[in-house]
Amino acid sequence: MSTTWPNTVLATKLVQEAPISTEEYLGRRFFPLNTQDFSNQSIRYKRLKAVTGATQAHSLDTTVIKPVVMQGLDDVTLDANYWKEMATINEGDILKLADVLDERVLLSKTGRLFAMRAMQLDRRLNTRMEIDTWLAARNGYKDGLDVGGKTIKIDYGIAAPTAASVAWATIASAKIMNDIYAGVEAMQGTGALYVDVVMPVAAAKLCVQNAEIRDLAKQSLWAGQLGIGNVGGLMKQLLQGDMGPKGGPEIRDVIVYAGSYVADGGTVTKYLDDGIVHMFGSRTGAQIDALVPQEELLGEWASVPHVSTSGLQGNSILTETGKFMLVNDETAKRQYLELVAGIYGATAVYHPEWVYNIDITP
Repeated sequence: MSTTWPNTVLATKLVQEAPISTEEYLGRRFFPLNTQDFSNQSIRYKRLKAVTGATQAHSLDTTVIKPVVMQGLDDVTLDANYWKEMATINEGDILKLADVLDERVLLSKTGRLFAMRAMQLDRRLNTRMEIDTWLAARNGYKDGLDVGGKTIKIDYGIAAPTAASVAWATIASAKIMNDIYAGVEAMQGTGALYVDVVMPVAAAKLCVQNAEIRDLAKQSLWAGQLGIGNVGGLMKQLLQGDMGPKGGPEIRDVIVYAGSYVADGGTVTKYLDDGIVHMFGSRTGAQIDALVPQEELLGEWASVPHVSTSGLQGNSILTETGKFMLVNDETAKRQYLELVAGIYGATAVYHPEWVYNIDITP
């Protein structure tokens, strides 16, 4: 009997148009995927420095106006990283499907096989972007990092992690809230209006056990329900109450992130380093004179062009940005199909001064 394959465009669209959950991939909340503003293989953007000082005094009796050196917009250029891989639907997969006699069941199974492979590749792409984002957040590429045989070296200008005043594992005396609020104070004057705290489960466990936090929790509504699931809400309440200070950074959220993936070798790997707590600043409003419409974001995952899955159009080569999938049907010649998925680009950090990392194991 013959096997009828579903339209391969379906598998392509599953990857290109699938939404990315910020619940599962928290990095996209702070560094959303930008598929609109980067049209070259080099990622170019403006890195804004915090404004310092105040307008100087001027005398009406003179025409001399004092010049001021402004904190400017640094031009940053990054080389894109090219993430791409291939999955194969081989002869064995095809023959197993060909054993199905009912045509409706056959079509259903072939469709599910295509969709399953497409979704698996899509998940791997999302995982790669998430790994890349959290490496960038702790400046993990600064000294060069080997990724699949390619050395990636990027210095995002993010300061080295600040050591906790006392290791958080020292339950009796660690000053966890002081360490976090030091991060808030470090962003004063930088233009950040909000600060989000992201901690790994390991850090949240230490918060739950911390003597100072437990003592304060006894005096609040959280006394009987303290755990890693709600320690973020408690920390926010203890640090600033329902409303933060006006005119300066306000803690918007304290998030416990347990995101992880199974590496190709079978090892469960966490996106966050157990010894690092991240603090991210943000605000609203357009960034002046930015090359791309950054809207005062901390950063983005900048996607650069790839050759379009539509291929040639006349004598022109079309390009697109974002995730992509190509389906190469070789069943007529060599009895298999190739599904090629990828994304080209890198994490862009517009405001390195809005990243404050705490080393909780000094």
